Amino acid sequence: SAASVDFAAKKNVKRARALMGKDVLDIKEEAKRVKLTSEESVEEKEYATGRWTAEEHTLFLSGLDKFGKHWRKIAKHIQTRNYVQTRTHAQKYFKKVAKERLNLGK
Repeated sequence: SAASVDFAAKKNVKRARALMGKDVLDIKEEAKRVKLTSEESVEEKEYATGRWTAEEHTLFLSGLDKFGKHWRKIAKHIQTRNYVQTRTHAQKYFKKVAKERLNLGK
């Protein structure tokens, strides 16, 4: 009868929701575990801030020669700057070099 089909459908929906809820909780727990694991495996390193020292810039130039535009490798070579800082330094450096070349042409 229609009532028994309706009851069976509601029962299946409840079972599906319970399973889905369990899956969602499992996914959330797994995400927390993975996040904790990845955070634990990443070393917290303090990087320098502010102006680059002459030594850092020299290491930047040697890294640029050695690794090309692979900022992560250059940052690892410098050790005191992360790759975002290294990439930003490179942008400013290339802009400065281009400006100096224009000024030489005048």
